Amino acid sequence: MPEVFKVFYRGSKSDFSVFLDSVDAYKKWASGDKTVPISDVISSFIVYTPVTGNGTEGEIHEASKQVLEEEFGKFDSVDTTVIPKILREGELRRAKSSARELRKRRSNPPKEKAKPKYTTMG
Repeated sequence: MPEVFKVFYRGSKSDFSVFLDSVDAYKKWASGDKTVPISDVISSFIVYTPVTGNGTEGEIHEASKQVLEEEFGKFDSVDTTVIPKILREGELRRAKSSARELRKRRSNPPKEKAKPKYTTMG
């Protein structure tokens, strides 16, 4: 399985991550290469935050618009405002799971075990 990388941004209230498709494209984009489209850098236009709000470990989910606005202020588009800021000011890190795996888990949650059926007698 190929290594998965993300850019981690430590916010004042919450922490955020954006998953990368290409570390090389990210490094070129971050160095100011305007020929690299952001869509070549990231795996999806989704910003993730830990369930607990802080840290790089543990379960993460998609950050709500409210949480993003609390950190980044009002914005028109996550794609043009929030994600570029995270990519510019965040820190490159290895990730344990890819964004694709997270979406797959979210759309196919583990099935609960069937509860045994009990009957009452007399």
